[in-house]
Amino acid sequence: MRMFQELYTGTLVMSRLNFGVITLIPKVVGATDIRQFRPITVINVIQRLFAKVCALRLAPVLERLTHPLQFAFLKGRLIHDDVIALHEIIHEVKSRHQKAVFLKLDFQKAYDRLDWRFLRLVLESRGFDDRMICWIMQFVMSGRTTININGEIGPYFTPSCGVRQGDPISPLLFNTAVDALAEILDRAKLAGHIMGVVGHLIPGGGISHLQYADDTLIMVQGSDLDIQNLKFLLLCFEAMSGLSINFDKSEVMVLGFDDIDRQRIADTFNCCLAEFPITYLGFPMQESRVLIKDLAPLGTRFWLDPWLLPVPLGIHFPALFAISASPASLIAENFRDGSWNLIFRRVFNVLETSEFQSLMGSLPASLSEDKDAATWLLLPSGEFSDRLPSGVEVSKRNGPGDGRCPLCGTPESCAHIMFSCSAAQFLWSFVREALGPAWQAQELGELLQAQANRTGGGRRLFWLLFAALSWTL
Repeated sequence: MRMFQELYTGTLVMSRLNFGVITLIPKVVGATDIRQFRPITVINVIQRLFAKVCALRLAPVLERLTHPLQFAFLKGRLIHDDVIALHEIIHEVKSRHQKAVFLKLDFQKAYDRLDWRFLRLVLESRGFDDRMICWIMQFVMSGRTTININGEIGPYFTPSCGVRQGDPISPLLFNTAVDALAEILDRAKLAGHIMGVVGHLIPGGGISHLQYADDTLIMVQGSDLDIQNLKFLLLCFEAMSGLSINFDKSEVMVLGFDDIDRQRIADTFNCCLAEFPITYLGFPMQESRVLIKDLAPLGTRFWLDPWLLPVPLGIHFPALFAISASPASLIAENFRDGSWNLIFRRVFNVLETSEFQSLMGSLPASLSEDKDAATWLLLPSGEFSDRLPSGVEVSKRNGPGDGRCPLCGTPESCAHIMFSCSAAQFLWSFVREALGPAWQAQELGELLQAQANRTGGGRRLFWLLFAALSWTL
């Protein structure tokens, strides 16, 4: 608490506590290029406590200040809201035969490039007092960082820009910074410099953007003025914020224009011209309805899916998986011209040679031409059902759990669930007390035999209670 008091009064020397170690986390399986890794900073405990406390104080304020179309890292805002909103916008534009341009931006190393002076200006414009801004900028600017490569720690250095991924306060600060882009677009829309889409549904010129952290999708009607002004505004935002938009990797989707105009718009942005369906935040987006087949995976992966053995081949043959040239490749990509063609990054050692021989002995000589299909392994039919089998049957099909009752620890058969379990016996005791003489049943046949002679209201009451217990158990 004394250190928190010093932080509050401004006497704490934050640079003596603010240290971090950058560890590279692969973005994709089998990453080999430095651009395929994400730098995550592991911060020392004291600094993390300070940052977490500040983030907890900051979050409720930013929930009120942040633009309503920013859906990341804020309580009550969900990624699905962003996805559903975009799908409805695309469908509305297409069904009404309107013109629209959708620009999907790609920020290059977004967290690492944020300009500290710009961050301070944004915080000041949001009305934060000098003391809070001083605390935040101390967290951001006083840190020293080193890089962990293969277990070796390098020398510490002081960064000159950016916020650290792994710091509890960084997502909120980045949201605050990119919220300036939302403000720029809104003011440009109100001034008539750009025109949003679906203006007949949303007053004030329609909707011009959707954001999820650095995933930004901008939408305009697509006139020459819209395109020119939007490109100018994006270049201005780059110059102010320090963020860099990678236009080569950004995509533009155009609806309602002919092919010549579509290509002209893409060339103006220096972006790739893409077609629907696209992927946004991991979800498929297209003009028509999204069907179940659109959400299905594109194929079975050779190393990562359990298609041959109960576990993926990458787990069963770890030495081979570590040197595979395409760890995420599909089965069809490794089986060509009637034979298996697996590609590796180097020649085998003794262990890898042994694993390769074992792998080739396990692979089928040919593949079926039938399309892959998802099956529900917990039922013999392979079809999904909300009626789950007993624990014993689930265990037979390599399902989750050990096949034992979580209450009693004995094998969970159907008879155990309905009659032998302590919970079932407790409930049946009330039924026996309500229906007359004592009787005990250990399976369904004994129960039916005990109740065969019941007639009238007693019989109807028994079956009503039996149905209620069956649903409960």
